[in-house]
Amino acid sequence: MSGALDPVKVSIRLDVASAAVAAVLAVVSIFNRIEDAQVGLVVWGGFLVILGVAHTSVLIASGRPTGWWSWWVGHSLTAVLIGIFTLWFVPTGSVALLTWSIVVWAVVAGGASVVQGFRQQRAQAIRSDWITVGVGTLFFGLLVLIVPPEVYWLLGLAGVWAAMLTVFVVIAALSARPGANDQNRSGEDN
Repeated sequence: MSGALDPVKVSIRLDVASAAVAAVLAVVSIFNRIEDAQVGLVVWGGFLVILGVAHTSVLIASGRPTGWWSWWVGHSLTAVLIGIFTLWFVPTGSVALLTWSIVVWAVVAGGASVVQGFRQQRAQAIRSDWITVGVGTLFFGLLVLIVPPEVYWLLGLAGVWAAMLTVFVVIAALSARPGANDQNRSGEDN
């Protein structure tokens, strides 16, 4: 791994990729009343595969930066593997599989994001962003365990989580840009 980009630039690129994919999940899940388990499995499994491929593409295009390997395995590779598994078993129409798929991915990905946050330097704003995304994803997994095991509830909750994630990572990407805080600092100097 070469370490071509600094962690902030990699984080911004990953935030943009996450926002693009999560926004689609949010729109599909929130504005469509999905009650069929097979459709739910296709939507969730497809989301995971696309998210994992998008993140992998960003990391490869960023020169395979150092320090992201464990996050990639826990978040992106897991997303692709669980997504393919979920899509493979679409014909079963199993709500239990949908629940399992969401919870397992949310726990592993959320944990990987929290760890990635703690691996960042304390002075970097992206540290708290990664921790927040991780804790939010872990909380999403917990909520999936609590809600009734019905496709409508599971995908509705996934859509709300995806919408909140989209807004948060867009704000995180904009605030992490070089020069984003220069206006605030210049105001403090006066």
